[in-house]
Amino acid sequence: TDLAWSVASEYTPSGAELRAVFGDDQASYLRLVLDYGAYVEFLKKHGGVDTPYRRQTLQLWNIMKNFVNSFLSQYYPTAEELARDSEVRCFVYTLLHELAFTTTNGLVPDPAENVRDCSAEELWQLTSNLLTRYCYLVTAGHEQVGTVPVYAQDVSFCAFHWPKGESCGTKQTAITSATLMSFTSTPMPLLMAEEGSEGDWTHLFEGPVTINGEPVGEAGAVPPAVKKAWVVFQAELKAMAAECDDFNNKALSADAQFPHCFGMWQTHPSHLETSVSV
Repeated sequence: TDLAWSVASEYTPSGAELRAVFGDDQASYLRLVLDYGAYVEFLKKHGGVDTPYRRQTLQLWNIMKNFVNSFLSQYYPTAEELARDSEVRCFVYTLLHELAFTTTNGLVPDPAENVRDCSAEELWQLTSNLLTRYCYLVTAGHEQVGTVPVYAQDVSFCAFHWPKGESCGTKQTAITSATLMSFTSTPMPLLMAEEGSEGDWTHLFEGPVTINGEPVGEAGAVPPAVKKAWVVFQAELKAMAAECDDFNNKALSADAQFPHCFGMWQTHPSHLETSVSV
């Protein structure tokens, strides 16, 4: 058993199944790791995976990516302008560099090396995919995983650190888990909101912002183009929510046949929050 645990990280699939396809083609491998849309298409083409869950997650991914691209376009009209922003390049480099240490059989060599000499368009895609990845993971990603308080509140049931041979986790683990839960248990604002309502979170985009050392935008004001991008984003989420309701109504109807008799709510936009809430 101890031997199995010690080598589990080497043999447990974690997206590393792509290595068998791309080998040393680091750029193609990295693209599928970061671009969920491309990964879903890859699964469909090479593995025949085409499920309602994958289709819904792909739809949400595309909506989020459209919003991210629209948002970036307001501050960087061209990929070349984004590439001239040293802060953006450092941001992407730092995030990719951290991927090199996620697992012992992970991304080798350092994926951040792809940033040093990449073209302006390639940097745009990396930036867009990384931002969309974060947006997706803290919303639908965590909704898919589910809530964890029932697990983390009792170190005799589930603990981040459990010494071998002991009947429960350590006191330090209990305190750490309780602190984590207290800091992340607050409900977050919903992703879907009406313009001008209490839940409208466009105040996050109020200016000014600093780009290449220069302030851009008016203090306390949301740029009109950014506001428009947010309104379009909300309209697309609302349309998807209606499609999700229709899917669930059919799945839960009396004449629904197996395996199409299970509803799905983990990607339903009206249930998603703007950040992690365990």
